[in-house]
Amino acid sequence: MKRIIVIDVDSEPKCTGYITSTISASLLLSHNIRRDTKLYIIFSKGYVYIDGGSVRNLRPDFESMCGLFKAAIKGKTRYGIRYNESKPSIIVDELLILSRRGEHLVEGTLKCKSRLIGLATQSASKYIVSKNTRYVYFEENYAIPHIILLFNYVLDRRSR
Repeated sequence: MKRIIVIDVDSEPKCTGYITSTISASLLLSHNIRRDTKLYIIFSKGYVYIDGGSVRNLRPDFESMCGLFKAAIKGKTRYGIRYNESKPSIIVDELLILSRRGEHLVEGTLKCKSRLIGLATQSASKYIVSKNTRYVYFEENYAIPHIILLFNYVLDRRSR
């Protein structure tokens, strides 16, 4: 089951702890990289795209992750990570939009039957075209990286 995760950060493209936590939660496993996942981080000017299937040298520490991130922003495209100054156009079969209403995230994720599932923040959902869109919520005291971890966990458990 392929996954596309899209978040919208209303700032200039720069590497922060929030960004590295989101990248780690989306793409890293204990000893590997999620090869079935693509991550879009949308900034006020452009977006960073990381393809889990082709990214190389992605490590969990802040310094090396920021090095790859900064190189991509400067136009030095690395394997599987790139920066684009336009806005993305993304197509998925099913889209779960994080909201304050709708189904609980776990229940909504368990109902997904498609091969290409997207998870997006509400502000980032305008860049995504989907056949089936649902709103899901999770407790408000969780940060986006934690919600992404839970989303991946539920999908991993379901696909066993």
